[in-house]
Amino acid sequence: MMSSENNPVSDSQSKISIGSGHCMLEFQDIEHSGNYQCRLNLGLKASIEFIFEANTSIGMDGFSLYDPLATYIDGIKQELLTIKHVNFFQAATLVPVKTPLQYVGDDDTKMRVIKARLFNFVDFWGGNGPTSYDLVLVWQNLKIVISATKNRKEAFDRLKAGAVYEETHLVEITYEDNSEILGIDATRIIQTLNRFLTFVKGSWCQLVLPEGFNDNERVWFQLNAPREAHRNPSSWFPIHSAKEVQTLFESFYSSHSKPDLIELWQTLIYWYQNANNNERGLDAGIIIAQTAMERLSYFVIVQESGMLSEKGFKDLRASDKFRLLLSHYKIDLNVPASLKIITTNMTKCRWTDGPHTVTDIRNALVHPKVQNRDAIHDSMYDAWRLTMWYLEVCFLKFFDYKGSYTNRLTAQWLGETDEL
Repeated sequence: MMSSENNPVSDSQSKISIGSGHCMLEFQDIEHSGNYQCRLNLGLKASIEFIFEANTSIGMDGFSLYDPLATYIDGIKQELLTIKHVNFFQAATLVPVKTPLQYVGDDDTKMRVIKARLFNFVDFWGGNGPTSYDLVLVWQNLKIVISATKNRKEAFDRLKAGAVYEETHLVEITYEDNSEILGIDATRIIQTLNRFLTFVKGSWCQLVLPEGFNDNERVWFQLNAPREAHRNPSSWFPIHSAKEVQTLFESFYSSHSKPDLIELWQTLIYWYQNANNNERGLDAGIIIAQTAMERLSYFVIVQESGMLSEKGFKDLRASDKFRLLLSHYKIDLNVPASLKIITTNMTKCRWTDGPHTVTDIRNALVHPKVQNRDAIHDSMYDAWRLTMWYLEVCFLKFFDYKGSYTNRLTAQWLGETDEL
């Protein structure tokens, strides 16, 4: 039987014990039974692991690592991969093919509260919860409380000192009228919240090990690991006035009631966080961010407003697609004066405005014959910052956000904000 413990417990700084029980593998048409221990491994690359110990040696003929195996965890079939084995497969480490893995319950399970963890989230204050370090997000009957852990300061100190993963916040999800949440709705709520928190932080952020409870009994449980090790990306999020994002959350969540917008924001948030990771290279960031800009422009100019036909949009230069989007949101097309390297090179490179500048630099990155290559190379960091600023402000205006935000082009100190 699966372990009856309701709460995962930490057995070391890098491993969190989740549960244990019976495991059966099908290999070469033979069933091999044994026991497992499940844990969250917070190594350099976090993962869910099942440590399997068979009752007898399985043998290795015809076996190769990383092949999916038919695996039954407490009688429920799961797709797992073998990443390590010893003693002719009498012991092995298995990982899910994909996460989250449904460990307890299913789409029809009913629960009244969902509890989860956040690793490496933003060290914000100015929230609207019981303390300044708590944030309450509400949409209609849905209520989400994000609370700092008791050792918040120590956790962030360890991250600053080089820690890879630290549990920084706890999340609790309920309906305000105390009605039941179905498993299928729990998954949808979590997916939407993950996108929102990723946009807030500027890098991957997702609820980890979400558990559903009914009268203090755990009835639903999904297994997953933090998606990304700690990094401190630039972000628009006003960390000293976090409560202002409540209105953004309402609009963001409302948009996810429409299938076409779910697909749109799933794509855009994925591109946004990838473009915002300049450790992958400024060139990649510029290209990915402008891909996201063009995708959003198509939706706003063609699908939403009907300003242009699909063919009319396709025939435009990329810079004109950006100009239409920025003008739609009343964003100045001129290059901000804070981008001094670009402004210095504008005459030499014959750049006329911001959209022309960033698209010309992108084109230079993907085409072999380029004039003024040195000036373009020197301008890449500014071009990345400008494109990311365009993207963030367009996102915020799409959701009709009116409040403070961190302007990555002008902010000089932590917490400095502009009004949108």
